[in-house]
Amino acid sequence: MPRPCRSPGSSLHATHPRAVAAIAVGRCGALAASDDSPYAPTADHIQTIHDCLEASAGATRRDIAHDCIGIVADPCLEDPENQHTHGMAGCARREEAIWDGLLNDWYAMARDAMPAGVATEYRDVQRLWIKWRDAKCGFAHARFEGGTAGIPASAYCSMETTAERALELRDLVEEFADR
Repeated sequence: MPRPCRSPGSSLHATHPRAVAAIAVGRCGALAASDDSPYAPTADHIQTIHDCLEASAGATRRDIAHDCIGIVADPCLEDPENQHTHGMAGCARREEAIWDGLLNDWYAMARDAMPAGVATEYRDVQRLWIKWRDAKCGFAHARFEGGTAGIPASAYCSMETTAERALELRDLVEEFADR
């Protein structure tokens, strides 16, 4: 039986316990049930990232990134059944879906805590970030000049870049909650 999702970060949870708990539970159910793909994240995959974030409370963003990004995708690659282009990309996309859910949740929480003028600029920055991520990871694919290695390279780029941005937004939630 899958474990229930908990909040993604104890200090964030202490600041907004009900909001974060609702987001974590809602996201857990939505992601785990949203895709029939064999690479769709399960509640256990989501919980793995949440547990990593909780365990890293008080650590720097760089240390959290080192410890938590890849915690779902990398073990997936160890399965011999995933040792092909589709499998490698699927492992990365599974974890990216979890980080993307967190990114969207933290984006909304930070935006809601900001003054209107700052929130508008924040929205514009996020839209530009999406274009930058897509261009960056499109180039990760293009580097392989049509070779199949570009597919997992692009997927891993997108996973890592999305996770890093999610952690940035998590910091903003905490920053604006403290004001």
